[in-house]
Amino acid sequence: MSSSIPVVQDNSFLPNFCKMTTLFFAIILTELFAIILVLMQDGSHWSTVQRFLLTDLMVISIFMQLVTLLSIGSLCGLRRWLVRIHNQLTAALISYMVILWITWLVSEVGWQFNQWAIKKDILFQIPHYWYLFKNLALTSLVTLVILGYGYWRGLWNKSASLLIYLTILMVALFLTELLNLLTIDYNHYDQMVEHLLFLWRNLGVSAIVTAIVLRYFYMQHDWRKQTQAHAHARLQALQACIHPHFLFNTLNTIASLIRFDPNRAESAVEDLAELFRASFRDVQRLITIQDEIDICQQYLRIEELRLDQRLQVAWQIDNLPRDALIPLLCLQPLLENAVYYGIQPLPEGGVITITSVRDGDQLTIEIENPCVADIQKSRGLGVAQDNVRERLKVYFGGQGKLTIYQESNCYRASLRIPYQKTYENPNS
Repeated sequence: MSSSIPVVQDNSFLPNFCKMTTLFFAIILTELFAIILVLMQDGSHWSTVQRFLLTDLMVISIFMQLVTLLSIGSLCGLRRWLVRIHNQLTAALISYMVILWITWLVSEVGWQFNQWAIKKDILFQIPHYWYLFKNLALTSLVTLVILGYGYWRGLWNKSASLLIYLTILMVALFLTELLNLLTIDYNHYDQMVEHLLFLWRNLGVSAIVTAIVLRYFYMQHDWRKQTQAHAHARLQALQACIHPHFLFNTLNTIASLIRFDPNRAESAVEDLAELFRASFRDVQRLITIQDEIDICQQYLRIEELRLDQRLQVAWQIDNLPRDALIPLLCLQPLLENAVYYGIQPLPEGGVITITSVRDGDQLTIEIENPCVADIQKSRGLGVAQDNVRERLKVYFGGQGKLTIYQESNCYRASLRIPYQKTYENPNS
């Protein structure tokens, strides 16, 4: 049996900003927020608001979309590094500071473009920007020297150094702007106040919205971790609970075969050992469908020794790619249900049919068996099914699904998974 494939866990609470779906939802939410800001204008002058509604919406939308796109692009570029930061708070604060700096940059460019468009005198701001540039450059140089020395002495790591660096520059920016306000020429004082209010208002809104969004990402990540831990716990419980009657029946069957058919008895012992080995494998690993089929066949061979001709199995899975990945013990519990609640209660037994359908990148595996009329009343039938559903959701998101169909005397479990050769976290 080939080795299982480990699941690469992404412990970062930040979503994958490089995915098109994340970008799409970010653009939609940003536009909705822009519409809300426009509609929240002063209602006492609604005639003026109506006259400039589309213009205001266009300007605000362009500004907010620029901030969103640049922020997502920056976080996408930093993602490989951010996901390796063990301290989630540090990763969150770095992302927070990056977004604030982008907001400030877009706000400055937007303000200067607006001043140029309405042909206002902006020459007075050249000394302001020169003073700002000198202060930030000097602060940056001194901070880099101090942080570099601290990193060399092992006082902090790279992520902490970057966070401290961005924070100190932001503080220097605010102090420089305040000093500029105190030293500005009286003739340009009102314009400078308007400029600073514009910047600080944008930074304030960005700070609040970013904090809320990051908090939402963290809560969603925490909920997802709890769901995954619960699913793994249920899988471990399922693996540990080998049906005692199955074990006793298997041992009795092996004991009866030792004298009359030692070769079959030896094969049964090997199959039982493989089942026990599978039950103690790492639950946080995916295996190929071929490995899962091998486990199922070992289980069915043991049951065929006990039920003899009452149990017949028809495999119709020639079109099933054997290298596709699947969570451990997804098919075997469904087959065990088919044997215990379908074939075993019937005096004449029956046939378990396993079929597969491939539809592009989607795989469907169906297990069909005859059943008694009151199968829904059987205790324990839904335990394995719920467990399989939870693990499909953890590993494949909405692409993994288990559906149960019951007709008069027929029971069918339909398992649908994506065709993946490597694990792709659906929540990243």
